[in-house]
Amino acid sequence: MKWAMVFGVFCAVPDCIQKKIDGRVLLLGLLAGIAVTWQNLRQGRQDWYSVVLAVIPGLALFGLGKLAGGKLGEGDGVMTLVLGLLLGWEQCLAVLCAAGMFVAVFAGCGLAIGKLKRNSRIPFAPFLFGATILVWAVGRPGIF
Repeated sequence: MKWAMVFGVFCAVPDCIQKKIDGRVLLLGLLAGIAVTWQNLRQGRQDWYSVVLAVIPGLALFGLGKLAGGKLGEGDGVMTLVLGLLLGWEQCLAVLCAAGMFVAVFAGCGLAIGKLKRNSRIPFAPFLFGATILVWAVGRPGIF
């Protein structure tokens, strides 16, 4: 979880500023995710089935980014893929669902007060990062 939060910071900050995630950060995150997954497989804490399940949300988001023609960033899909490798499929899905709810509330409020337009670009990485922190906090005993 710690690696996922560090990775989230390095993706969220540039996405807020430049509306783009640096490819080098995504590559380093992907390599870290592969290393963590390989270690988990070797130690028997994970099996190949769970690895396949863990990468499906990221691949789906990446594919949607390709199909949407730039309306959804492909970097968000790669970020989700890395989160799946680092967190596992259950926590990755929880993060993705929470991030979707966060961005929906943000966009709805922004549209309602007139700060956002229908075609406004909203960086998704900060919402993924915030959702990662939420999933971590909810999973810790004694936090709530």
